[in-house]
Amino acid sequence: MAIVDFLPLQKEKSHHKLQDVRRLMVEEGLDALIVVNGDRHGTSYEPGESDKRIGFLTGFTDSGATTCAITARKAALWVYGLASVKAVQVIDTETWDLVADSVDLTPGIWLLKNCAPGSKVGFDPETTTAEQYLSFLDTSQMNLRMSPTHVNIVDHVWSNRPPPMNNPVFSLPESVTGASTPEKLAILRKHLTNAGFPGGIVVTQLDEVAWLLNLRGTDMVHNSEFYAFMIVGKDSAAVYMDPRKLRRVDPSLLSRCPGMISEVLAPDHLETQDVITRSYEDFLPDARTFASRCSTGDTPFFVDTRISMTLMMNLTIAMGILKEDETSPLSPAVIRQVAFSQISPLQRLKSVKNPVELEGVRSCHLRDCTAAIEFFAWIEQEIEHRFRNGDPSLSELECAEKVEQLRRLQAGYISNSFASISAYARNTSLPTAPSPTRNLSFETSGPYVHVSGAHYPDGTTASNFSRVFFYQHPRHPRAPTQHEKLVYTAVLRSFISLSSLVFPVGTTGYQIDSIARRPLWDLGLESTSLQGHGVGVGTCVVEGPHGIGSSRMFDRVPFKEGNVVTIEPAVYVEGDFGYRLENVTVVSRAKHNQQFTTGEEWKEWLTLKAVDFLPIETDLIDVNAMPPDEKQWLNDYHALVQRTMLEALELYGSKGKAGVATETVRAWLKKKTAPI
Repeated sequence: MAIVDFLPLQKEKSHHKLQDVRRLMVEEGLDALIVVNGDRHGTSYEPGESDKRIGFLTGFTDSGATTCAITARKAALWVYGLASVKAVQVIDTETWDLVADSVDLTPGIWLLKNCAPGSKVGFDPETTTAEQYLSFLDTSQMNLRMSPTHVNIVDHVWSNRPPPMNNPVFSLPESVTGASTPEKLAILRKHLTNAGFPGGIVVTQLDEVAWLLNLRGTDMVHNSEFYAFMIVGKDSAAVYMDPRKLRRVDPSLLSRCPGMISEVLAPDHLETQDVITRSYEDFLPDARTFASRCSTGDTPFFVDTRISMTLMMNLTIAMGILKEDETSPLSPAVIRQVAFSQISPLQRLKSVKNPVELEGVRSCHLRDCTAAIEFFAWIEQEIEHRFRNGDPSLSELECAEKVEQLRRLQAGYISNSFASISAYARNTSLPTAPSPTRNLSFETSGPYVHVSGAHYPDGTTASNFSRVFFYQHPRHPRAPTQHEKLVYTAVLRSFISLSSLVFPVGTTGYQIDSIARRPLWDLGLESTSLQGHGVGVGTCVVEGPHGIGSSRMFDRVPFKEGNVVTIEPAVYVEGDFGYRLENVTVVSRAKHNQQFTTGEEWKEWLTLKAVDFLPIETDLIDVNAMPPDEKQWLNDYHALVQRTMLEALELYGSKGKAGVATETVRAWLKKKTAPI
């Protein structure tokens, strides 16, 4: 087999799909159409396959694709972060303009440039959130007429659109959740009352429904969630979901999660938790009744701008703000009478993990780290073994498949929390999920980047496999270049800057973002992705409201003790190589070690304490570019990794079932955690 360093992705030709969309736009009397990635619940990160409309239109299914805008002559796709690098390799750029997320060319501004003033712009009210709608209005300076479509135009041209999944739900015991549903409802009602919303809350976000009910599901490939709404009143609560979800769970899932999950076969289970079960179709009329009752009784309830525009329009009518027959587009002033742009009290409550949840987070990361260490040791063994036996070389796709095999050996594994990135050599400059058409073999020496996470009942991992290792191939051995080392060392120093940071209570992720970027800026580099995001517990791998990044959204809420957040600096040199390091951390109390801090003042400091214990590649480090304190941090971390994971291998190791002997794994671990 010839040595191939880089395999481009196949571009999606989508001209015929746009022709069909434009034909329906004419029938609806539209000058333009906005399409978003999402569902009725405002799910934007990894929605269900039936809701990936941007993927259908463009061929680009990455979660970094946010919005499409289509006129009679032009079409544009908005992407953010690393997705902008990937998208250019996938979409038909003769048909689509590719726009990296920018305040200078938002969808609204683009439409102003490509439409006459007063043009009619269609949007699907079922899948467009009030927040997105307000953004379109704001950036288009109110010079366009936003018009809800009568049908979802993309769905009408998507002939083979898969139906939404409707899998059974399963429940988690208090030994996993740390609190019962009645306890969570009581705390939530107290928070709502203190915030000025004694009437209750309308819940549309799937991860929030799952968390409140201590239920999980598999209606989406990479989120352990299920399609449902909730209405929580001051003395009642109801969940709206398809009753067919109350049925037998896949026996293989039950066997992988002994004592961690149980089946829910009847509504009685939820009724004992002070929650009544209603059909999914009952939600909209019940939401109207709830809003009308709260308005009449002058008891404010909470709903935020993440709700769909369909729900928003129904609430404005129920609250008497608009009449049933009014057809004019909703103004920002009307929307803000109903929905609040502030962070939901439920979102804040869920983001601070209780002690039992935190123990579960630590436990599932130890199990997942065990699988990761076995995986990386297996790669080194496999490269050598196949070379000596003359077998076909290892491939990126085989590595991605091996990860799932190893995870299935761990107790509680439900699913991967996103599509695994598996990239070797120059493919690391465009890390993406491998496929039969993009599957590089390990036929030369070079870096291998793997990024993946998993859902367990007791937690979600986002980064246990998120490392770079430089693998030597016996046929083509080489040392890393100085350029490779300099860039990798800068990424590592960025990683260490956040991992070692002690910061005062009240600090936000926006404030510490530039600290992590400094080592990269010193070399004229920039991190291509977010520096960090919140992580759910067995629900969704990306959780708000906190995170680390340069967007002002991360300045809205300070870190709280018990938040779970990733640290993940990354640099991708297009066409050459790319590096990413990531740990999941828990925001924890810290004692400042400087002499100026005295008495009890240490209680006012926080740090990001890792729950990932995975070696960091030292063969790629330029030791001379690292100051002594950072070398010491790395050596201390590796000592902790070695001590922790040698014990974990005894508890959770596959004992050779993974195709690699325990002693081989132990030897690899000791080698990779040796002091520098």
